[in-house]
Amino acid sequence: MVNKMIQEREEAKRLRKQLLALLNQDSDWFRKGETEMAKTIRDVGKQLYSAEAAAVANINKLTVAHYNELRTQGLYLREIATRYKSNENALRVWRKKHKEAIID
Repeated sequence: MVNKMIQEREEAKRLRKQLLALLNQDSDWFRKGETEMAKTIRDVGKQLYSAEAAAVANINKLTVAHYNELRTQGLYLREIATRYKSNENALRVWRKKHKEAIID
């Protein structure tokens, strides 16, 4: 499970670098109409969005009761995020959304 998460994180990192490299090649790509560059940039962006959306979807399965139980057991945020195949940023957003019910 941890190995898969590392692979997913590395894939997202690779996609971000690829997207930045493409954007760096031509910063006016969106003004030139439907070019091969525009198609590639959109495809990479969609792949990156899908990878990040999956992390948010997983963390949304977390209940406040289970979160509080895990924190009472002494788990760190990173460990909770890992259990839900997510990342700490997605967990922080989730915590802000549920801040009234969280016992920290």
